[in-house]
Amino acid sequence: MNAQKKKCFNCTQVLDFANQRDAGPNNTVTCPSCGAVNPAGDVAASALAGINVRGDIAARALAALPDLPADGSLPADIQLFPPGKDVPFTLQDYPDKDFKADVDASTAALLDGELQTMIARASAGKAARPFGDKNHEDAEATFHPTKIFWGGEDPKAGGVRVKTEWTGFGGALVKARAFCYASGNFRFNPTTQKIVGLLGENIAGLVNRPGFSTIQAFAKASQPAADSSNNNNQQNKMTDKEISDAISAGITAGLTPVVKRIETLEASAKAASPVKDDPTIAAFETRLKNLETEKDTNISASAKAAVAGAVKLGKIASQDTAGIAWWENQIAAEAKAGKSEATVRLEKLPVNPAFLQVIAAQAAGGTANTAEPTAEGFAACVQAHAKAGKKKGEAIDLAMAENIAGYKAWRDANGKPGL
Repeated sequence: MNAQKKKCFNCTQVLDFANQRDAGPNNTVTCPSCGAVNPAGDVAASALAGINVRGDIAARALAALPDLPADGSLPADIQLFPPGKDVPFTLQDYPDKDFKADVDASTAALLDGELQTMIARASAGKAARPFGDKNHEDAEATFHPTKIFWGGEDPKAGGVRVKTEWTGFGGALVKARAFCYASGNFRFNPTTQKIVGLLGENIAGLVNRPGFSTIQAFAKASQPAADSSNNNNQQNKMTDKEISDAISAGITAGLTPVVKRIETLEASAKAASPVKDDPTIAAFETRLKNLETEKDTNISASAKAAVAGAVKLGKIASQDTAGIAWWENQIAAEAKAGKSEATVRLEKLPVNPAFLQVIAAQAAGGTANTAEPTAEGFAACVQAHAKAGKKKGEAIDLAMAENIAGYKAWRDANGKPGL
């Protein structure tokens, strides 16, 4: 047969690679009979680019996850492909076609070379970090691969294996036994029966239907050990509730030792002798309480002194008992909280000449009280403003604003106290 012509691996239709190439980046040929795609192009092209002339196909077949260690920890590595020659398996995209693969140490070396290249590109910020998902959804990462290696000829412990760094999401799913198998994403040549590379950064997914008939199931109670159907991976997609339950189960299992430790510590604390019976501690608590009381007393005294100083300066009326009490309480409360806003506001209050007049009259033994709600108090307030240099009209207006009750009493008395 002409070197430019090949038979379709799926239906034996003869394809003309020279004249039937599709337009596109991969320069592919599609079988007109069955629709299978056979990529074609430069033989020397990079395997990571997915371009070849060998008729490779994109494949997803399955291998078993190992049994969980006795201590419940996560496995350090998982099997991607079981070892052997002519290992039978099926693919999701070709449910009616049986394939065979030759898996040996060279397979592991080839795949690890591609993986390390991808890891290096990711470290350099040129590509995404390689990962595994679930059900080939290309969404949440269940693990990150660090190395692909050959584990030997043992069907269960050997084969092509990948060292894994589990994510919290993936670890919870594995511990809850929500999935039974790992399904590798790889390129396969059906003619040579060789696995020839990885499909990309998403190297595998956690699934439930095996494609290799020789693999051993991760959770035997959930799935048969051998099931080569793999014709409808969509049937295995977990519901949101199943995923939530699986994660919850994993978290609960992981927290169990912590909960037991807390319970043990609580029991020990309850069994210990109460510290209140220790005379040294009791004396210390008494001393601390006395210091706190002394501190509160000093703060209250300082607040009263500050307000008294403001009254003496004529910033607060000496007879305004409610106002004086408010300032004392506010300054004390802020001092206990480490603040001083009220003290600053008090210092900025303006001096009221009328308040000074009352203070002077009280110091001279007088009885005038500008804040007293009487006709005499109103008159004293007007006189205080007049002595401070205010005209009569201004003095009356100020007195009315400061002592409206006294003004009413003075008005009712027909101005009897006189001005």
